[in-house]
Amino acid sequence: MNPEDAVIKLNKELGRMDDNLFEVIKIYENFFGEWIVHLKVRRMVKASYSTLKRIAEITGAKDILIERAEGDNLAEIKLMLPK
Repeated sequence: MNPEDAVIKLNKELGRMDDNLFEVIKIYENFFGEWIVHLKVRRMVKASYSTLKRIAEITGAKDILIERAEGDNLAEIKLMLPK
């Protein structure tokens, strides 16, 4: 899946009030040929296993890194998406 399409799909699924829950900071390719998508979370999203699992299921991410959290909420995450 194209990384931009994955973020659009994620915003449609989890962004109930608007489609701007996740904002792309940067998209780049790593050494192994996978996409790394650095996202800023614009509203409060709990940093729980069920939330991260749902993000992975929607985007097809192989790995999710919590880059920064504010209390129990996600602030920035990185997704590793296969090509």
